[in-house]
Amino acid sequence: MYAASERREKRLAPEDLTVDYWAYTNFFTLYAIADPGLSERLGFLDTRPDLYTAERMYGTLYKINYCQCLHSNAKAQAGTVWSYEWHPVLAKISSLLSSEYRKWRKLNEGWNDIVYH
Repeated sequence: MYAASERREKRLAPEDLTVDYWAYTNFFTLYAIADPGLSERLGFLDTRPDLYTAERMYGTLYKINYCQCLHSNAKAQAGTVWSYEWHPVLAKISSLLSSEYRKWRKLNEGWNDIVYH
């Protein structure tokens, strides 16, 4: 047996015990679709960095926040897609009138570039 003075308990820091369940389920969903369905290893569960590589159509690579792109796109569409045939017009008008929609639409371009890469 070890003497009490020889035993040292290793205590974990509170931040090491915290799990961002929302982020984990988002990354797991992508893994569940891409890895077995598309035979593509995205690495979301392995590293979970905030920034991912995106690629513009003409080949320029850059880093962008995956979660911001995904959720901003959903927010922008939720307010305008209720009428499918009017969506293109509503998307342009909302981007002209609202700085928030403009930001969301810009992040949507990043989402497209992540998918393209």
